[in-house]
Amino acid sequence: MGIAQLLRQEGRKSECMALINRQLRRKLGLQPTLEQLLSKLPALSLEALEDLADALLDFRELSDLQTWLDEHGG
Repeated sequence: MGIAQLLRQEGRKSECMALINRQLRRKLGLQPTLEQLLSKLPALSLEALEDLADALLDFRELSDLQTWLDEHGG
């Protein structure tokens, strides 16, 4: 993988994390436990983050995010 491609992928990952952070904060509200869970996002792959972006549409509470992260290595 070339440097340019790697930089593009890192940029996509960064943008994906920012979007997920905004969506989850809006959906679940600002709370310390959410912030702790969001700190796990950088360890996820871009593909996992994209999957989370889809899955979070069905989340109803914070435990849904915790369960998803537990199941996906977050």
